[in-house]
Formats: sequence, C-alpha cells, structure tokens
Amino acid sequence: MLIERYLERPRHIEVQVFGDSAGNVVHLFERDCSIQRRHQKIVEEAPAPGLDPGSTIRAALRSARLR
Repeated sequence: MLIERYLERPRHIEVQVFGDSAGNVVHLFERDCSIQRRHQKIVEEAPAPGLDPGSTIRAALRSARLR
C-alpha cells in the first residue's frame, strides 16, 4: 500500500535553463506545475499564471536563474 499526503493546493514554480560549454545561458521562462500525481507532473503552464508580471518573485527567479 502506498500512502501519499494530500495537499489541498499543491504547486511549485520551476525554471528550465540551458547552457553550453562556451558560457552561453538561456532560460525558457517560469512554469507553474500545479497538478502532480506520484511525483509526475501532469499539468504545466508557462509563463506561470500565478505570478504577477511585475512581481518580486518573478524578478528574483529571472535574476537567479542566469547566474
């Protein structure tokens, strides 16, 4: 039997970053991964609709991901 904790409003924000050996780095914006089952993402929305376009969280994600 597998027992999973029920989270009423689960969600996380992730950012996909690609880089090469020449030091070039790009990002594919942030994604809201709000529906998961057994640690597998079922629904992803990009850009994350839960973040306001001018929010400090979105600005922090953008500055941190390219360091």
